[in-house]
Amino acid sequence: MRAGEEGFVGGSPGMGGAAARMLLTLRAGGAVKRQRRLLSRRELTWVSVLVGLAVLAQVVHTFDLLFVPRPLWISNGMQVLLPVLALTICLVRRGESGEEVRRSLWTKLAAAFVFWTVAELLYLAELYVIPKTANLNWPDDVLWLLFALPILMVTSGAGSFRKGDARNWVSGLDHGQAFLFFFILLSSVFFAPHTLPFTTAYNVQNLTLVLSCVLRLSSAETMTELGFYGGLGVYLLVYAVCAGVGNALQARGMGPGSMVDIFWSLPITIFCVLAGMRLSGAERSVRRLRPWARSVARLMQGVSALGLAIVSVGAAAAVMGRHPVLGYMSLVGGFGLFALRTVVRELQSFKANDQLRDAVLRDHLTGLGNRALFREHVGSFVTKLVRPEMKVALMFVDLDRFKAVNDELGHGVGDRLLIETAGRLERASRKEDLVCRLGGDEFVVAMVIAGEAMARNRAEDLLDAIREPFAVDGRVLKMTASIGVVLGDATDDVESLLRKADGAMYSAKKLGKDQAQVFDVAFIERMNQNWMLEQELQRYLEEDAIQVAFQPIYSVTAKRIVGVEALARWSHAVRGNISPGVFIPIAEEAGLIGALGAQVMRRGCREVAAWNEAWGVSLFLSVNVSAKQFADAGLLAAIHSMAGECGLGAELIHLEITESVLLMDDVAVERTLMEARGYGMGISLDDFGTGYSSLSYLLNLPVDEIKIDRSFINDLHLDPRRVELVRAVLTLGQTLGKRVVAEGVEREDQLEILHGLGCEFVQGYLISRPLESEAMNDLLGMVGKARRDC
Repeated sequence: MRAGEEGFVGGSPGMGGAAARMLLTLRAGGAVKRQRRLLSRRELTWVSVLVGLAVLAQVVHTFDLLFVPRPLWISNGMQVLLPVLALTICLVRRGESGEEVRRSLWTKLAAAFVFWTVAELLYLAELYVIPKTANLNWPDDVLWLLFALPILMVTSGAGSFRKGDARNWVSGLDHGQAFLFFFILLSSVFFAPHTLPFTTAYNVQNLTLVLSCVLRLSSAETMTELGFYGGLGVYLLVYAVCAGVGNALQARGMGPGSMVDIFWSLPITIFCVLAGMRLSGAERSVRRLRPWARSVARLMQGVSALGLAIVSVGAAAAVMGRHPVLGYMSLVGGFGLFALRTVVRELQSFKANDQLRDAVLRDHLTGLGNRALFREHVGSFVTKLVRPEMKVALMFVDLDRFKAVNDELGHGVGDRLLIETAGRLERASRKEDLVCRLGGDEFVVAMVIAGEAMARNRAEDLLDAIREPFAVDGRVLKMTASIGVVLGDATDDVESLLRKADGAMYSAKKLGKDQAQVFDVAFIERMNQNWMLEQELQRYLEEDAIQVAFQPIYSVTAKRIVGVEALARWSHAVRGNISPGVFIPIAEEAGLIGALGAQVMRRGCREVAAWNEAWGVSLFLSVNVSAKQFADAGLLAAIHSMAGECGLGAELIHLEITESVLLMDDVAVERTLMEARGYGMGISLDDFGTGYSSLSYLLNLPVDEIKIDRSFINDLHLDPRRVELVRAVLTLGQTLGKRVVAEGVEREDQLEILHGLGCEFVQGYLISRPLESEAMNDLLGMVGKARRDC
């Protein structure tokens, strides 16, 4: 720029701070990288050379103006060279940018410096060749003015760091103010000449560019954009100050070739340095800024928008005196845009508040309401209880075995499973029902229903929805759920209802999962009672205070005791004798069955080994093993070790398993059974015929013994059909080479029938009830003495 004229440098996307950084974020393979890719060595060399030349040119320019007697020629040359260097740096940066939007930004900045360079050359032609005529708009004047347009396009968000990123209405209206100003400025020069002096027009234009950049900076969405437009704002501010000072000095008589030229070259040098620096900003969201920084950004946005409106209206008022129609149109446009911005801003604020509230009350993964929304809305269901029979029903839904899915298949599969579950629960519910996710794999459905029967039907609908196979990442998953149901009315507290539903859900899991359980006080009391028993059972196990009883197994043919079955007994200090039917399921559910089984096995091995040695017999020890114990890979090794420590041979140990064990993984079951056979242990199939009996078990698995359940022995003397059924089992066992034991023999006539059918081994109260260790020892002593007497 020269005397009486002022222009402005369109800043490159420079990133600022104390040292602004100017390198755009690049993408590799279409994905945003968090670390800036390094410039190639060739690009780095080019940029370094160009920045070095710019700094050197500025040093030469300053030295020329300070120490050379006739500095005009060198000064003008440096002022042509510097914009050319800035233009070249923009082109290099454009070439290195991987995204089209970033290339577009650098292209616009390069175009701005093309205007600058051509205007500079035309100015020199006017200075040395064609004297400039006053009161005419020369081509360089037009170019100095048009120089702002590409910069304005950059600050208006016409290019974004994220392809496809659309600016909101407020941002568009704000930048509309800037373009309106540019239109008014052109009008003041071409349509209403001499309305504004060029000096004033340029200064106003510089101010507008700064305000527009600040406006864009305040809406930055990433740290990269924040730095980019921050640097651009720093540059434009420096140029605006330099232009203002330069104009003031020119007004005082300083012309070309004086120190005033420093104020035109220095901003371009600063631009070159900023554009040549690397960026290290990551694509972090501005939302991670501290609250005070976000408040400052909002303040900057409002101030800059108001400033643009004032500048536009002021310029329109100036034009109005020379061109009333154009002035009125500009004035109305300025006020209209600002008013529209205010309205849109308020609407956006309302929408943002709604979105914020939705974010607070919605589960981000499934889109369902969260616990906060549930608490807020479930109270409204009470108002729908218009008839006495109407109740508010809460259904607490918990996926069975979800943790195993998460652990084995990963959290990604688990998340998609939760999303699909949420969709199914919504589809299985009515429009007026409330479906929320409380956290993890826990959901709650609130509804108004007419009585418990309807609640059970609705719960079954939800269970059916979950039972349908899930297709997730190419896998088909079969899931079930446990549901706790509670009914309430207007007198019930929401948190209390939720706790009751949770308790009912827990009881559904205790009962075997894949079912719904309706809350009732008696049931919960039983659950609490079981929980107390669980705690006491754990204490008894820790104190090794569980007793073991032994029931003889009798050989009808040999007329002697051949083995004993070890049975756990719990004699509670306060509650008395607790039935195995009560505490064994509790031990199973609480994970105490392993410790319980180990105590029974250890004591049984010790006692039987002692009896065998004392009485010169070879009794075998039969011990029940649950499905959970059988799934333990270290079970058989532990039993073998215990037997060895007690001096009992492994061949004298019989492991009693139920048919539920055989329903486990066939390969795992067969492997464990073969391992038992390898140790020499026997396998007895207990309660044969009461479960999922399959003859293939007897053919394919190494089972040594079949125990006929007592339910077939009861009334054996009264029901000929039972006799034939037992005969069939005995024949089957004998044919397959399996020993058969009849359980629950309590009458002489039952024993006679069994003996007549060829059953060799029996067990039951007729022979003996389960005995404590001392009583069993006495019985063996009496039997031994009787045999010796015979």
